[in-house]
Amino acid sequence: MSDIKSYQRLLAVQALYEFTINKRGIDDSFDELLSTHC
Repeated sequence: MSDIKSYQRLLAVQALYEFTINKRGIDDSFDELLSTHC
């Protein structure tokens, strides 16, 4: 049972990590969009 819990925690951490990277990428492209149009 503890193996399943640790596996779920690993998946959650990985998903959060990918979400943070994707959010940063979106923010960067949004900043570039604003700087090009302004």
